[in-house]
Amino acid sequence: MRTIDFETVMVQALQVCGLDRYNINDQTFGQVRDFANNRIRFAWEYDAWPDLIRSVRFPVTHTGSIHYITIPNDGVVTNTEGTFKVDVGTVMQVTVEDPRTTGKVKDVGFSFDEQEQVLSNFVTTSVRRIIVNNIDATELFVTFRVNCPELVGEIWKSNTTYNPGDIAYYAYNTTGDYFAPIRGTTLAGKKGNFWKCLVQTSEAPNPTGATLPSIGDKWEKVKIPQFMGQYMIKGIHSDWLKSEQIIEAGLALEKDALILLDFEINKIIVQQGQSPRIKFNQIY
Repeated sequence: MRTIDFETVMVQALQVCGLDRYNINDQTFGQVRDFANNRIRFAWEYDAWPDLIRSVRFPVTHTGSIHYITIPNDGVVTNTEGTFKVDVGTVMQVTVEDPRTTGKVKDVGFSFDEQEQVLSNFVTTSVRRIIVNNIDATELFVTFRVNCPELVGEIWKSNTTYNPGDIAYYAYNTTGDYFAPIRGTTLAGKKGNFWKCLVQTSEAPNPTGATLPSIGDKWEKVKIPQFMGQYMIKGIHSDWLKSEQIIEAGLALEKDALILLDFEINKIIVQQGQSPRIKFNQIY
């Protein structure tokens, strides 16, 4: 999946809002970040984007008259192909055949179930299951949309300990600047992004400027799909205008932003000629 840096989204949003990118403060950053977080979630669930859809084999458990697939809380699933990390958001389809390799699949009826499993007398954990209408299968293909990332957190600070799950914004400098350096032998050309902490550390995210993840990384970049970039920029502009009580202009930009999402759907279906595994909601 092609991605766009959050710094790029932020800079362009500041420019169209008429704000000074060279005089950004914590309040302005927080406002743009929160607008962006709401916009990416809306765009994420606007339609069945092929870049966000996954199809994975899941083992089926048969217990009496109940046949179900467990959605692992730790995101690790083991099947006949190996062990994989999954991030199951919205379940779109359950099939017998692999929808990635054939257009003709047998749909399996399913419903959702969530149980509270007792860990101790006072502690419980939620167990998510997909109840399926298939009494014979040992494995079934679950097609799902991955969860939307969160654009949250403050700017990364040196001499601070971060714990797994913490999210911070980092722009390849230790001066508290929101924009990455444009010169340098290693980090020139890198842009600021949100990073999710994987292990406890006080180290900066991606200190070497690596382009790909590697074993031993302590941070994971929060990825923003490139095709959502222009929608997010225009959407942030709309939200900012409405926050300034310029309602009419903000509502007009809201319509323009939605047109950009519809244009991306048109590109996938018409220009690229893709046959999505899941049909789009917007029909052309």
